[in-house]
Amino acid sequence: MKRLVMSLPLAGLLLLTACASTGPSAPVASSPTPNPPGAVGQATEEEVGAGWDEVPDTPIPDEADLSDAERVEFLRLPATDAAGPASCRPEDLTGQLRYWDAALGHRFGSILLRNDADTDCTLSGFPGLGARGEWGNKFHVEAEQELYHRPKERLARDVDGEAPPPVTLAPGEIAEAYLEWTGALAGSGSEWAQTLYVQTDREATPVAVPMDRQVIVEDPQDPMAEGEPLSIDIGMFTKLRVGPFEAPGEHVLRLVGEYELLPPGDTP
Repeated sequence: MKRLVMSLPLAGLLLLTACASTGPSAPVASSPTPNPPGAVGQATEEEVGAGWDEVPDTPIPDEADLSDAERVEFLRLPATDAAGPASCRPEDLTGQLRYWDAALGHRFGSILLRNDADTDCTLSGFPGLGARGEWGNKFHVEAEQELYHRPKERLARDVDGEAPPPVTLAPGEIAEAYLEWTGALAGSGSEWAQTLYVQTDREATPVAVPMDRQVIVEDPQDPMAEGEPLSIDIGMFTKLRVGPFEAPGEHVLRLVGEYELLPPGDTP
């Protein structure tokens, strides 16, 4: 796998989708109260176990061979909101992590979420996160759900203000969740993230987002040759900060408008 960490816009992102809404005459059920934004700190040696820094001598299961229960086991931090009648279903979502830029010890990107269902669906609150490495290990990342609003300068963080309202996605529409990773970044000879797991609500199976290829937006300005795998330097103990689901920023909408999106179900 090619190791690339660049200050130019790189690629990656993530999409999600899903359900139908109740009619105006239907009774309104009260939804469970969302959990406040949470965090999980450094893992203990007991959690990580022995051999985490060595390539295993046994076969590594493919992502397609994992069960829903196994994907849940990769989560480090659950989503804040419970499922509602119009929540997006994980099987209707396609995702990509878009790598926007880098600073000293920090990487900035967005999880982009696309609704591939034929009905509207809703995303709300903060996503849950987990990661799996290229050697098949669960990553014991630190993770923090953090309220932020993206100002005009897309890489700056503004944590003032109120949480954004739920995002309703029509078929083919995209939502965004800010992601920053920092701290113990993956280096030469260490295990790099291969799959990011994004949980859309507390009852949902995490959506598996591949970290080594572009899926949603193909950007000709990315400094990568066509067909080259994309590597994101999230490692075993990297710290992730994620924002809430919200309507995509102008930069995302421009990319979507300028570059063709792969049709639903046509991901590599």
